Amino acid sequence: MLARRYHAFRKLGGGAIPVACLVLFLVIGGITSVLSGIDALRVERRAVAGTLTPTGCEPARNRTRQLFCVGSFASDDGTVHIERVRLFPRFDEEPRAPLRVVVSGPGADYAYWPGQDAGWGMVLSGVVITMIGVFALWLFTLPQRAG
Repeated sequence: MLARRYHAFRKLGGGAIPVACLVLFLVIGGITSVLSGIDALRVERRAVAGTLTPTGCEPARNRTRQLFCVGSFASDDGTVHIERVRLFPRFDEEPRAPLRVVVSGPGADYAYWPGQDAGWGMVLSGVVITMIGVFALWLFTLPQRAG
């Protein structure tokens, strides 16, 4: 049964390059999700509260009208200042006023809304996606058996 699935999987990709690209996409996407989730978990444990002053927004890559907003962050106590930080979630229009957000620390790339707890979900989804990619790699590299 496994041999039939292996042959079907090989035919699905049409060759090594498409399958390798799929595996690479899954593994890199999964690892990226895990790393983003770890940053979100740091926020849950030791959040640095402050304000984000939006300096601009970038269109989302999923062909919607939503925006990822970026800006500078300053902590309430003045100890942390980050020139460029990206805010989740997306906006339908560009916000103008300073926004109350939290970051994981001085080297943060992302800001989150206070009370937003998405860390475990991002880590779990990243682990699952990575496991699917590793399984696909394992399945693709099984030796062909005659018969």
